[in-house]
Amino acid sequence: PSWGAMIAQGTELMPSAIHLVLAPGLMLLLTVICANVLGDTLRDVLDPRSTRAARPRVERAAPGIGRAAPTTTAGGGSEPSPALASAEEGAR
Repeated sequence: PSWGAMIAQGTELMPSAIHLVLAPGLMLLLTVICANVLGDTLRDVLDPRSTRAARPRVERAAPGIGRAAPTTTAGGGSEPSPALASAEEGAR
């Protein structure tokens, strides 16, 4: 019997034997999810026009690790802002 028929027959006995509906229902759900993941993976690997496959993987560092202090200025002038100057002093 198919999983759909098993679920339909189990709904009559669901109050006393829920496992008759859960077992085929979970297997059906698992099969659909696996087919979806497999299809997405095959599309990403085999489709040369896919934007997912062409997108390079970018590794990002945590903020502030391995980066120089920002050199922005307040109001667009040539002098650093007081907040930035005090932050740089505190970092030293």
